[in-house]
Amino acid sequence: GKTLLSLHFVAEGARRKEPSMMVEFIEDRAQIDERARTFGFDDVIHEGSDLVLFQEIPPYEMEADLIAHRIIEQVDQHGIQRLVIDSATELQRAIDGPRQADFLAALVHALRIRNVTTLITFDVPTIVGSELSFADSAMAVLAENLILLRQAEYQGSLYRMLSLLKLRFGPTDQRFHSYAIRAPEGIVVAGPVPVAEGWMTGVARSVVDGIRDN
Repeated sequence: GKTLLSLHFVAEGARRKEPSMMVEFIEDRAQIDERARTFGFDDVIHEGSDLVLFQEIPPYEMEADLIAHRIIEQVDQHGIQRLVIDSATELQRAIDGPRQADFLAALVHALRIRNVTTLITFDVPTIVGSELSFADSAMAVLAENLILLRQAEYQGSLYRMLSLLKLRFGPTDQRFHSYAIRAPEGIVVAGPVPVAEGWMTGVARSVVDGIRDN
């Protein structure tokens, strides 16, 4: 649901007349347009739109400094107010390990001083496990808000789950919420998940009257 969430973000910006830009390392323009049509965003996200700029960065152009320069140049030229980078995982592969934190901090700072609201997606490599492998990454540390989208198994069914892990300037809702992906609405939040333990591990177990099911 990362790319679909990104489409919600830029579509809402376009409807508010806020110039937006999507920087895509994974999906091309045709794929984005197809998703926009499927989920009803094509009224504002389409080829030639004045409010949504699309930048596709193919693998053979993955040179981090040139990418950052291109992003900032486009932001300044078009007055971008909302930006999507999908995904930081691909961008980080183009940065030498010891330099990653400083590079990302500089990019985030450059966007912040321009008052650009930026949505950066990040792939979590672990599907099932007791730890979130991105928790101490540079991107997680730099982010002002952190939303986790993942799938978890509960009583033989697979749930799509989201949680707000970090909200720098306000209280967070500590509950986990389930969501669905369906056309034409897109991402639809269904409400809190059933009371259980282990949602963050990917395999939840019900808790009834304080007795844990094995």
